[in-house]
Amino acid sequence: MKKACLIIISVLMTANAAQAASYYKWVDENGLTHFSATPPVGIPSIQIEKGMARPASGSGGSPLPAPGLAEPDSDETSTEKQAEQEGFQDQLAEADETRQKNCETAKQNKIQLTLKNRIRLLQEDGSYRVLSDAEKQQELRQADEAIDTYCN
Repeated sequence: MKKACLIIISVLMTANAAQAASYYKWVDENGLTHFSATPPVGIPSIQIEKGMARPASGSGGSPLPAPGLAEPDSDETSTEKQAEQEGFQDQLAEADETRQKNCETAKQNKIQLTLKNRIRLLQEDGSYRVLSDAEKQQELRQADEAIDTYCN
C-alpha cells in the first residue's frame, strides 16, 4: 500500500500536460512530416483540431480527415496520404489513451491524499518521511490541477 501511494504521488508529480485539443502538422527541410501538440518555431504548420472521424469497426473504408487537413496536390500518392492520415489517427488515439490514464491516475492520487491521514514518501537513502500538512495540501492542489487538465 505504501508503495502504491508513492507510485501514485510520483506519477502525479511527473505527469506532463502535453495533451492538447489541437495538433500541428509540418514538413521539415528533409521532407519528413511531423505531428506535435505544440507548433514548430519558424516553420509553417497546419493546425489540426482533434476530431478526425474514424470509421466504426468492421465498417471498412478509410478514415475521414478533420476539416483543415486537406492539402493541395503533391507528389505523394493517395496511398501514402492515407497511410500518413492513419498514422496521425493512431497518434491521436494513443494521446487520448494516455490522457485517460493520466486522468485516472490523478483521480486515484486525490482519493489517496484525501483518505490517508499520513502519506509517507520513500527517500533516496531508503528511509521514509511523512508529508507535512502543507505538502499534502500542495499535492492535493496538484491532483486537482491534473484532474482539470486530463479529465475535462
